[in-house]
Amino acid sequence: MATALDEHEREPATSSLDDYLKSPIATLLESVEDESLERVSRCDMIQAYSLLSARIKNLSSALKNDDERTKAVQYLTENASKIFECLTRDIQRTFNPFNLTAERSEGSPSSPDETLLQDKLSGVRENSALAQHALVLVAEISAVPECSSLLNDDSATDILSSIVSLIITPCIPTPGEKKIRSLAIWALSCLRFSAATFEEHGIELLKSLASLVSDTEENELIVGDAFKVLHNLLVQHPIQCLPKSLDFLAPVLRCLIAPAVFLRKRAAYVLIGYAHALLAHKEAVSESVLPVRDILSTRIGEFVESQASLHRKATIPHAADQEAPTQTLIGLIHAEIPQDGKSRPGPNVGWAFAVLHALVVLSDGQVFMRPDFVRFVAKAVHPCFTNEWAPLHSLHAGVWRALVWAYTRIAHLDDSEDARRNRPTPMHERSLRDAVFETVKQLPDHNVGSSLVYTLMGPKPAPTASEADADPASLQAAEDDVSRAMTVLRELICSEQRNQRVEGIILLTICTTTYEDTDQPKSIFPQWDPQNVLSETMWNLDVVDDDQECVKRLTQRMTDFPSGAVRPFSDGELVKYWSCLVDIWDEAVREGLQVDSRKTLRPMGRLMRSWQGLIRAQAKSSASQYHKKVAERIGKVIVAYLDWKPCCARIRGSFGGCITTTRLQAIHQLVRSAKDVLSPEFMELVAPVVLDAITDVDIKLENMELKALWIDVCSFLCAHGGASCFLQQGDLKVKRKKWTHLAELWLAEEHPKPQGSVLPFIAVPFSWVMTQVESTCCVDLFECIVKGMKKNDPRRNKTLERLCGYIQDPSPIFTSQVLLILINYFTLNENDIFPTKFVARVNDYLCKYPPLHNDLYHGQEIVRIISGILLKCSNKSSMHIVPLLKQINAGVCKWLVDDYRRTDKQQFQDIFIPFYCNAVSALRSIPFEVEDLRFFDDLLAAPFARREDERAYHALGTYWAKIEDEWRQRTGGANPPPGVEKWVSKYHYAYKTKRPFFLDDSSASSQSDASMATVPDSQPPIEDEPADNQGQEGNDNATPTPESRPEIASPKTPVPTRSSRDNRHGPLTTSPLLNKAQPSRPQQIAREPSILGKRQATDPGKAYYLLHEFTYAHTICVEPTNPRQRKRTATSKKAAKAA
Repeated sequence: MATALDEHEREPATSSLDDYLKSPIATLLESVEDESLERVSRCDMIQAYSLLSARIKNLSSALKNDDERTKAVQYLTENASKIFECLTRDIQRTFNPFNLTAERSEGSPSSPDETLLQDKLSGVRENSALAQHALVLVAEISAVPECSSLLNDDSATDILSSIVSLIITPCIPTPGEKKIRSLAIWALSCLRFSAATFEEHGIELLKSLASLVSDTEENELIVGDAFKVLHNLLVQHPIQCLPKSLDFLAPVLRCLIAPAVFLRKRAAYVLIGYAHALLAHKEAVSESVLPVRDILSTRIGEFVESQASLHRKATIPHAADQEAPTQTLIGLIHAEIPQDGKSRPGPNVGWAFAVLHALVVLSDGQVFMRPDFVRFVAKAVHPCFTNEWAPLHSLHAGVWRALVWAYTRIAHLDDSEDARRNRPTPMHERSLRDAVFETVKQLPDHNVGSSLVYTLMGPKPAPTASEADADPASLQAAEDDVSRAMTVLRELICSEQRNQRVEGIILLTICTTTYEDTDQPKSIFPQWDPQNVLSETMWNLDVVDDDQECVKRLTQRMTDFPSGAVRPFSDGELVKYWSCLVDIWDEAVREGLQVDSRKTLRPMGRLMRSWQGLIRAQAKSSASQYHKKVAERIGKVIVAYLDWKPCCARIRGSFGGCITTTRLQAIHQLVRSAKDVLSPEFMELVAPVVLDAITDVDIKLENMELKALWIDVCSFLCAHGGASCFLQQGDLKVKRKKWTHLAELWLAEEHPKPQGSVLPFIAVPFSWVMTQVESTCCVDLFECIVKGMKKNDPRRNKTLERLCGYIQDPSPIFTSQVLLILINYFTLNENDIFPTKFVARVNDYLCKYPPLHNDLYHGQEIVRIISGILLKCSNKSSMHIVPLLKQINAGVCKWLVDDYRRTDKQQFQDIFIPFYCNAVSALRSIPFEVEDLRFFDDLLAAPFARREDERAYHALGTYWAKIEDEWRQRTGGANPPPGVEKWVSKYHYAYKTKRPFFLDDSSASSQSDASMATVPDSQPPIEDEPADNQGQEGNDNATPTPESRPEIASPKTPVPTRSSRDNRHGPLTTSPLLNKAQPSRPQQIAREPSILGKRQATDPGKAYYLLHEFTYAHTICVEPTNPRQRKRTATSKKAAKAA
């Protein structure tokens, strides 16, 4: 029988990968068709099995590449069903070993003799060897990953059934029965049982294995393989197998302290299988499982206590003639786990920790009710905390997390009658949980703290509606656990070890980010299950079997715990525990400041998210009437960092600026984070609290960087409502002083210039009567903001509007100086908004007519600037013309009428007439609306109330000529507004323009006579200055020729009393003004009395009225400026008096 392989057979060439397994498989395939064994003998099949097993076993070492291994087993995969048929056939040969089919020679005798008997005995031995090699091949196939999947197929069911039959059959009629049974158990330990196979043979198999392991004289290898089979059954079919496998518990516990290391490790397999099966019963939902859990926990507890008692006896010195104490589990574990910080662990350290972990899990919470048990576990793993071998720390954490899981089982003690009778009272249970909590929280390292917080926080709380139906004791227990969780958080954050602080900050961030606020889907919060805290590595059998290097590799990531599994606080819980959580968060922030106190503070991302969750919950839960109180509470938390001091005693003197910088940086981060989650209205309540505290503190701004930081913080607070702190109740003098100091710092040359965020700050002094310094600061700050803007920058009007929006109403009006500066930044831009609030402020100022002496110049300059804006208005920005004129209509009309004669004639012609012409020209450039003409009636008639000017006449006449037909069409021929009607008529009579439609022939004839009494027959031509025609470009057709322009000079006479309508629309009879550079002529004055005389002769009753009308009409004429002209004026006065 060839069972060994040559070297060239073990390591195939790359070119023959396809034939690596082909030769032995071909022999087995041929044997399927050769039932008579004529071509393939048993020896050939044995050799094929041996060769195939060896090549499969050496597959990983012979072929390094995964692709090569896959290609090599391809032939095996293709013929798996036939090979399994061979294996089943040859395994079943053991049940009928005398069913022989052997080759016989022709001369062999037909009667039984010694030769035939020898042949039969040889065939029986060959059948036994054939079955043994078949079992070895099954085991080798199941051990190789590339081939093991084949045995999970349904086609392997017959093989599994045949192997189980070998184990459960009491007597196998074949030589080497014990070896075959041992090989069958070994092969079975590598196979995966299907549900059907376990249902058919499971009970009998467990009984057979139990009888094997109960025999103390049984071979250790067989017992060890039986333990492995039991482990597989417990893992693969935990629900069905656990209740039927309790008979194994006593042999398993006995083998835990066996002298043979192999047997101790296989006993650990079964403990791991028991623990796995126990955890598969999530909450003991069936009555059949409750006794099982109780039996397991009780027997495990009793076993550990007995071992503890034996260990105490073993430590007592004994006489030489006394029997040496039996080795105990505690002694074996202490031998593997080093008991000091520098000793190396034993070779089976993985076994020791795996046993401890399984025993704690199997105790099912009762571990804490057995002091010897807790003491045993704690003393065994405690020295690992300081040992230099890193894997010990991970193994230590794995066992401790099992204690954390056991803590959750205190409230789930079994419901058996004895347990109910001995169950502690609620108060006792609460004290027990407190004592257990004090024990399990002693090791917060290696994510044990995270797992403890996870178990304490529990599942997501039920809706409020169901709390009334909940058990009060359960609610109290849940609240106590949440309080304990916060205790763990505090200890993690206050730890001296950096990794624990980081873990605590991560947990705090997760806990304070509520379900409602997270952007991620709620599916990331898995269903709460305390079993998640158990380390999966502790279930790995390699930890039990392998050496220290393998254990080191397996434990590299075994302490990882998904922190995201910890449930966050609900909004109600955040509000309920807000003070405690803020204290914990404050500890974390101050610790971060302590670390970074000598350098620039790094962004505290996680802590800022935690801060946002805390303040968001407060803001959402508080009613509107309590917002101010909550805002003050949040603000006090922020400003508390103005008093922060590092704990390091060496930070003195020169580090003072660094400390101040750290304080301001921390406050800056906090207020910015608060702004991201609070509503603008809520932020406007928080920011004043912070800004008021910052400006109250006497901060020594020692360097430019510190000053810039202070300015940045103040700017941000001012931009979000902080400036209102200067308007709140308190000493106004102090607040104005603080405002001025801050403004002067902003305006300092070495600081960055203020941005738009300080507009609320600029608006503060408008709530009181500003001093010169305050007014200057306001103007300078605003100029700094718009300094970099272009002339037509679309942000200019928006900036003006924002400033006016921040000014509280009612408030003192803009000072003339401030308004005069600000209006220079006002534009009509199609890409910008129309600043309604700002223009309203301008109109309010113009309505303060008559102006004081200091405001006269400023008012005129404002009108001049608006005139220039109208002149330069483009067609694209014409949409803003009507809103502008409508808003300033009331104020401008008062300055145009000038009832109090505050404007002299030169100023009137230089400022107000150009404004009027530009305004009318702007109206002419936009689409006509009937309502606009009616609204602007006062404005269009205003300049004629005091003085007439030819440019105003032409502007009005040109505008009417453009809109007359449209007006007539839209209104059905209705007369225009009274002011427009009156002065358009005068323009028509004076300049002989086209007759307006609203004048009929009879009225035109009488009005023509009246105009002849005041308008000379002919006038010399007048050359207009270029500036006078700025508003009339493009209207040459509507402008009269120079020959038709009348020119009248009249002395200044007293102004008679007029009615209110005359005051609004001017004198009854008037004529256009002379150009200011054109001198008056004596012959014109000489002809005027004759005209009056002619009217008097025709109608004597009107002589005085005409003279009165004539003198009144010329009171608004230009006063002669040179002596010669004044002499001519005196002559005209005498002539008028004589007439």
